[in-house]
Parts: sequence; structure tokens; C-alpha cells
Amino acid sequence: MAKVPVRTAVEPLDEMLCQLKIEQLSTASDEPLNTQADIDTLEGLISLIPEIFADVAQKEPLLRLLLAMATTCRRLGDPVRTSKFCQQIIDLTADGGFIYFRATAFRQLGNLKFYEGEWIQAQSHYQQSLDLFESENDRGRAASIHNHLGYIAVQQGDLELAKEHHQQVIDMAGENGEYKRVLAGAYNSLAVIASIQADWDTTINCFEKSITIYEELDLPREAAQVYVNLAMAYADAEEWQAAGECYAEATTLTQASGDLVTLERIYINRAEFLLNLGNISAANLYCNRALSLAQQIGDSISIADVYKLYGRIHRYQEDWGAAINAFTESIQIYQSCQNVLGETESCYEFGLMYKNCQNRSQARYFLQRSGHLYRSLGAVEAINRVENEIVALNN
Repeated sequence: MAKVPVRTAVEPLDEMLCQLKIEQLSTASDEPLNTQADIDTLEGLISLIPEIFADVAQKEPLLRLLLAMATTCRRLGDPVRTSKFCQQIIDLTADGGFIYFRATAFRQLGNLKFYEGEWIQAQSHYQQSLDLFESENDRGRAASIHNHLGYIAVQQGDLELAKEHHQQVIDMAGENGEYKRVLAGAYNSLAVIASIQADWDTTINCFEKSITIYEELDLPREAAQVYVNLAMAYADAEEWQAAGECYAEATTLTQASGDLVTLERIYINRAEFLLNLGNISAANLYCNRALSLAQQIGDSISIADVYKLYGRIHRYQEDWGAAINAFTESIQIYQSCQNVLGETESCYEFGLMYKNCQNRSQARYFLQRSGHLYRSLGAVEAINRVENEIVALNN
């Protein structure tokens, strides 16, 4: 990326833009930039020529550039500038026209709020995006928003509503598999739901469909995200070798793409995997790495996930005070984000901690609380596990 040149008072705006090759950056790709330095350079340029925002002839190239900058900032873990560039797009399109850019900006803001656990705001942004895409009869991108709304429903514990959203994606795609990228996302989410409901065959079938589509489309970052989820499913089934192979594949794909969001999730799930194998020091190392990335990205749910794992680590070490603090922090974050699934899992692990330290009343309280929440999710296998722990506690 070239340095920002000094602009003279007589230099035409279009020549300035040409000189910096903005027209090359505003191509069909939404992600032509690679580094924070690229963003710094272009942001500096825009600040030098504020009249660009009033130049109608330059509006579309500018919108393309701002969208590219927002997308890159999101990938590089910079939520503040992602939000800033999206809001600039929304402001520039307030008078109508350029529906794609406006709808995509709302979708990006929805993504930010999703990772922050702000479900109501995320839903609002996604709905605005959906309405705009539907007004243009853009079925593919409308389908992608149904996926996002399904993801929120999963986090809120409404699995049936989530399945409705993802099934709508499959129906919209049709038998010949239109909107394949969106279809792969729907299969991934349906697999996660099936794993919660202990439907193993559907879990594996949907994950494999999702991976196959992403690999056909040469989308390694998205394939890596599914490999992470598949590894979690194998770990839940205690198929450790298969889980390890999936984590290794996900790590390879993610490191090549430089996607910090997916890398953060790999660290979290790798930590849990190692914890289940009894490798406490390695699990703690991956927790530390994950927490650093989650704080950088601003991913509240992942921060809660890490504290839940810290609680398990401290429970294993019989450091009860540290475990109580970690589980409490985790539950508080989940509650503030209205993340029912995360809160449920933390309550269950908290109950096991109190059982281990012989505090039966608190153990019973948290186990019963987790059982109630699991029932709201329809997680039959998890309910049975909780009930078995309560029976053992009473004996």
C-alpha cells in the first residue's frame, strides 16, 4: 500500500483517487485488504479529503472501499473501526439507493453485536438487513440472515425456532443447491442443534454436508469453523483421536487464513479437549491464549467460555476459591448476554465443583438449576446426566 501523498489545493479529487488505486480496491471482492497498515493508509487518505463523502460520482467506489475496510477490520479483530466504517456506509445511504451496501453494513453490525452477546441489538440489525435484502429479492443474502437469526435462537435456547430459520434456508436453496455457501452454514448449525439434542446421526451427517460444500467452494476459513464444531461433537462422544484430527485440520486451515475469530474458538475448544484428557497445563495455556484473543476481539461469550474452563481447571486442582470466582464470573457474563446454553453448562460444572468439595446444598442447587435450564433446551442426554448426579448426591 502506497504512502498517503500530500494533496495540493488544485489536484482534482478523481485524480487523487486514481493515484491511490482505490478503483482497484473497490472490485467485486469484499475483502481485498490484508493488514492494519492498509486500513491505516486508506483511513488517513479519507481524513485528508472529507469532501469525498459529498461527491456523488464517487459514492459507489467509496462505499465499496468502506465495506472492504469494515470486512478486513472484522477479520483482524478490530470491532471499533468495523463499526465506524459500517456506520459511515449507513449514513451515506440514508437517502435511498445502494441497498446492497446498506444491508451488508447492517449485517456486519449484527455480527459485531452477536459476538458481544447483545442479542436484541443483533436481531434488530439483522432484521433491518433482511428487510433490505428481501426488498431487492436477493434471496441468497436473505437466506444468510435467516442463518444468523437461527444462531441467535440457539444461543437463547430456542432450538425449535433456530431449526425453523435454518430449514427455511434449505427450502430457499432448493434441490439444486443454490446459495451453497449459505446452505453450508445452515447444515453446520443444524448439526450443532442435533448434537445438543443427542441426535448423533444427524449431527455427523449435517457436519459432513457442510464441510463438503465449503471444500467444494474452496472456503478454508469456513471449513475450519465446521471442523471445530465436529471436533467438539467427537469429544462429547469421547472419540478422542477423531476429535484431535479435526482440531489439527481446523488449526492448519485457520492459520493459513489469519482469521482471529476462528483461531480464538479453536483455542477454547482445544483447551476443553486437553482438559478432558487430563492435560491441565496445556489446557491452561490454550485458555490464556483464547482469553487474550477474545478480549482483543471483544467476544463476550468466548470470555465467559474461558472462565468456565478456568473453573474446571481450578476444580481439578482443588483450588475451590479460584474455581468459585471463575464459575461465578462465567455465569454472570452468560446472564448479561442472555446466553442460556452457556449459563446451563456453567451451572452444571459449578454443581460438580460443590459436590467435589462436599458442599451438598450448593451442589444440589446448581445441579437442579442446570437441569431446569437443560429441560428448556430439550437436551435429553444432558438432563439424564444431571439427574444421575443428583441421585448420587442424595445417596
